[in-house]
Amino acid sequence: MAQEGEIVRQIQGLDSDMQTLVYENYNKFIAATETIRKMRVDFRSMEDEMEQLASSMSSITTFSSQISDKLRTRRQDVARLSSAHSTLQKLQFVLELPNKLTESIQEGHPAQAVEDWLRAERALTHYKDMASFAGIQEDCEKIMEELK
Repeated sequence: MAQEGEIVRQIQGLDSDMQTLVYENYNKFIAATETIRKMRVDFRSMEDEMEQLASSMSSITTFSSQISDKLRTRRQDVARLSSAHSTLQKLQFVLELPNKLTESIQEGHPAQAVEDWLRAERALTHYKDMASFAGIQEDCEKIMEELK
């Protein structure tokens, strides 16, 4: 009988331990379930934000492409205008060359006159078939001949 009483006490102790373990695990299970539910809500929110971000990035890419296309034509126009401006500056230099040569020589700067002449001589030789350039070239050659 004493042994039977001991076994009953052990069974009751084990039963009590088992109830405690079940209760503790149940609380952990409930906490884990709540955590998973919160994670689901957070992930749904994050998915919505990611979709908005993807949509925003797509819009930005589209706008960037449109702006780039508009600027490309402007860049080409600016490049053409810059080239035309450079050509006009060179033409102006050539047109003013006889006066510049004369001024440089009169002011006592023959080296500047020679430098200007050398800078324009190749272009004048290249375009000597055009009457206006031929006249400028003749005037400049006369001025440079007097300098010698």
